[in-house]
Amino acid sequence: MKKNTALADFREFIEPVIVRQYPRDRIALWEAWNNWTDSLCKSGLITQKQYENWSNPYSVSMEAK
Repeated sequence: MKKNTALADFREFIEPVIVRQYPRDRIALWEAWNNWTDSLCKSGLITQKQYENWSNPYSVSMEAK
């Protein structure tokens, strides 16, 4: 599976649920993406290298705002 497919599936099936449960919570999306890619790797749909190298599209800054 390529990252664009994984991201499209995430945005269609998972992101709406997270946004509904945790509105405006970017950290929840960040964690959900990590869990999603972990499950893809463990089920053999992506390789360990893909898992380790895909950036998180929901990255959060650790700086205080």
